[in-house]
Amino acid sequence: MAARRPRPASPPASSSPPGLLPAILGLLFPPLGGIISIIQPLLPPPGSPPQQGGALGGLLPGASPSPPPQTECMTPLAAMAPCTDYLTSATAVATPPGECCDGLRAVVRDAPICLCHGTNGGMNQLLPRPVDPLRMAVLPLACGAVLPIQTLLMCNSNQVPPIMPPTATPPPLSP
Repeated sequence: MAARRPRPASPPASSSPPGLLPAILGLLFPPLGGIISIIQPLLPPPGSPPQQGGALGGLLPGASPSPPPQTECMTPLAAMAPCTDYLTSATAVATPPGECCDGLRAVVRDAPICLCHGTNGGMNQLLPRPVDPLRMAVLPLACGAVLPIQTLLMCNSNQVPPIMPPTATPPPLSP
């Protein structure tokens, strides 16, 4: 019987080439590729133990655990109503108003997955004009908000809740 040879050790998780994450996200979300390279230094190295409070939990003051799953996004996105003029380029609004940034921070804190509707066109249902994708991508930077990276990765999944709440079906009528 032949002696078993030990399996070669798999490469460590941190051996991915530098800049791989921004390159992948740049392909998935073209306007976000540059933003990701700015945010990446804030993330813990791959393979490190998870921090309490999510990916940025131990790095950002006041970071809290992930919010509960959303069933609809209209309620949290309503907080971003003051962003309408900035996001739709309706007027020459160079910077988002303070109320817009407050609303964005509330959505980031309470329902970050709902921000996917800003990048996938879903927010267009709520606004009088289409969202400018570049302004949507720049909004977090303009407001000094940090988006959870895991949320950005979920935007192309079926985990994004609908904007409108599910309609309740009436109970069947009894004869």
